[in-house]
Amino acid sequence: MVPACNQTFEPDGAYDQRLVVYGILSMTSDTQYVRIMSTYQTSPINEQVRAVVDVAGLAGNVHFNDTTVVRPDDLGTPTSYFVYAANGFKPQPGWTYVINISTPLHGTARGSTLGLKSPDFYVKNPADVTNPGRTEWIDASASFNSVRGAFVLRFVVEFQVLVGASWVTGYIEIPKGAVFDASGNHIFEYPTFGRVPIASLNLDYTTTEIRFSTEQYLAARERIASQNPGLPVQFTRALFTLTQIDDALYNYFYILNGPKDLGTTRLDIPDYTNISGGLGVFGCRYEVRHEILLNP
Repeated sequence: MVPACNQTFEPDGAYDQRLVVYGILSMTSDTQYVRIMSTYQTSPINEQVRAVVDVAGLAGNVHFNDTTVVRPDDLGTPTSYFVYAANGFKPQPGWTYVINISTPLHGTARGSTLGLKSPDFYVKNPADVTNPGRTEWIDASASFNSVRGAFVLRFVVEFQVLVGASWVTGYIEIPKGAVFDASGNHIFEYPTFGRVPIASLNLDYTTTEIRFSTEQYLAARERIASQNPGLPVQFTRALFTLTQIDDALYNYFYILNGPKDLGTTRLDIPDYTNISGGLGVFGCRYEVRHEILLNP
């Protein structure tokens, strides 16, 4: 006979309450946001951590004020978030920014990031975007003046569907390609972050080529038409967005979303932080966009 276990289940182990900081400086915005939380046990505590938040940079100290913003959550539901924000603060390329957080209950934390310089790109064959089918690929060339971090180029098509008397706007992302899985199902391959190429000959810039399958572009347009049978559809704009993130953000996202250990039962994953005195990440990103008007 096996004796019963009457010990109360306790999911929490030793608990070390620490500050958690999440801040991404946008190089193209004059409003910046930082979230300040703390680690918590199985039953989460209120994450509204009261703090003094300042970022030191080119123009001296910038103070962040507490506020609430509404953003969609992972399911698309509008959700309120407690954040710290600074208006009229646009980071400058090549300048170091240091965040300092102090709290009455959780101590202090600090992190730094270096402002990215503007990347750029152009579509080599824009005529094949407006009138697809003449070539196999839609090609773009991207250049980076900050030779660090990672980048992704996304290709999204804006379309409108006439529903009743109103045009309803929608968007569809164009995959780079597609493959078939073992069951014969179509698996689309969308762009993901990749390292900025290493510069050669001690240059302070680097370039790379990016391409999208014209076949997948045409197939996406056909899917939109087939999903709206009998309704007028017009394609209005092709939107290309190049996003560059610094090394801290790339390392943070790679560890969270990178390769998993599928060969063992280990559930732990390594942590990444560039916050001294706490956890989290403080980094920056630069985003540039181009649009190509399409024939309706």
